[in-house]
Amino acid sequence: RMAETAANLGHWNLDIVDEVVSWSPEVFNIHGVSSDKPPTLHEAIYAYHPSDRHIVAENIERAIKNQQGFEFQARIIRPNGEVRHILSRGEYEINSVSRKPCLFGIIQDITAQVVQEQSLRAASVMAETAAAEARMMAETDQLTGIANRRRLAQAIEQEIDRSERTGQPFAIAIFDLDHFKQIN
Repeated sequence: RMAETAANLGHWNLDIVDEVVSWSPEVFNIHGVSSDKPPTLHEAIYAYHPSDRHIVAENIERAIKNQQGFEFQARIIRPNGEVRHILSRGEYEINSVSRKPCLFGIIQDITAQVVQEQSLRAASVMAETAAAEARMMAETDQLTGIANRRRLAQAIEQEIDRSERTGQPFAIAIFDLDHFKQIN
């Protein structure tokens, strides 16, 4: 029990024949409900976010049909409305006492990991956006929005490389705008 609490991980069992669900105390804790009565199979599935219930149902049905294990991530909604992210893994087996087929598995609250991954993705997007903006500022005249000398030099270098690789000629046109410095 201490290990389950420390790992924020609980175990569960589903008697396939009688559709009886049993949860360890930590599964009740993860779901944010009291452990005075085990849920029905319908209640256990209904605890999942409406958009994720099909994931749970499909994995259970496939595991029973193919007599195989499964793993999925989904969201549960606690009675207080809090959404928690979980990882569930299960195996099909025959109960050694009752000789009935069952699913036995674990459920782990991975909310902290999911939140951290989302934060890292958001930070990555922000960094990429900032880098693109900095690159644009470094290569563009701020007043006109036209490529500056640095960007022009890069473009010419790329075209020279392309021309040498392909043997295709290229041309450069230069325009001189009278009195442009006064405008700029």
